Formats: sequence, structure tokens, C-alpha cells
Amino acid sequence: MLILTRKIGEIIRIGDDVTIRVLGLRGGQVSLGFTAPNDVRIFREEVLLADRAAAAAAEPAAPESKRPVDRVVDGATREASAGPKRPQTARADATGRRSGTRPV
Repeated sequence: MLILTRKIGEIIRIGDDVTIRVLGLRGGQVSLGFTAPNDVRIFREEVLLADRAAAAAAEPAAPESKRPVDRVVDGATREASAGPKRPQTARADATGRRSGTRPV
């Protein structure tokens, strides 16, 4: 963080297009004047944070039961977050035979 000390009427420059002028002091407050191109947005932090919090509160949270469905697999729906379905593998039973195979 750059810390500068300025007197009333002095200017701080940011780049070629932005200037900040110290306009006055009243009690514990400093009055600043900003000059910047129209495409440079200037906000007071507390206003910006309040706007972001209001926007986040206005977004409805998707309930668990209404999550988007990815696709239908074997007649049942699967959610996108469930990941791909694993193929079933043959397993050996107690006799050493693999399920799904015929003895030779």
C-alpha cells in the first residue's frame, strides 16, 4: 500500500487519466475530488459491498430436488453432479466362477 500525505488543493495522479484532489478537511473527514474518464468506475467501498450483498441475497438458491438432470441412464434419471456411471464388472463367486459367465 502506498501512503501519501497531501495538503488541501494538492493532487494525486493515477496513470495519465485519473486525478484525485484534496478539497478540504472537516473534523475527521477528508473531501476528495476525482477526475477520470467515463469508462473508469469509481465507488465508495461500503456502497459497493452493500450492492454485492443485496445482489447475492436476491439470487434464489436452487433446492436439492430441483437440480438440473444430466441425462437418462437405464430408464432412471441421473444428476449432472453424480458423475459417469461405472460399468458393472463380473465378480467371482464362491466356486471361482465369474458371474455372468458360463462354465466351460
